[in-house]
Amino acid sequence: MKEYVFKIVSEDGKCRVELPEIKLNGEYQAPDLMAALTREFLGSVCSDAARDAEGFMKAAVTNLKALQLARQLRDAERKVN
Repeated sequence: MKEYVFKIVSEDGKCRVELPEIKLNGEYQAPDLMAALTREFLGSVCSDAARDAEGFMKAAVTNLKALQLARQLRDAERKVN
C-alpha cells in the first residue's frame, strides 16, 4: 500500500502546504498519478492564495458553495431515478 500525506500548516496568518516529493518514472499506477496531480493543484492554490489572500478566500467560498450545491442536486437526482 502506498500512502501520500499532504499537510496544511497555518502560522502567523499564513498557510502553507507541506507536500511529499512524488517521483514518476516509467511505471506508475492511478494512486501515484492522483497524488502527483493533487500536489500540483495544491501548489497552485498556495501560490494563488499568497498573491491575493482576500480574492482567493472570496473565490474559494463561492466555488465551494457551488460545488456543494451541485453535489446536492446530483444526489437528489439519484434518489429520484
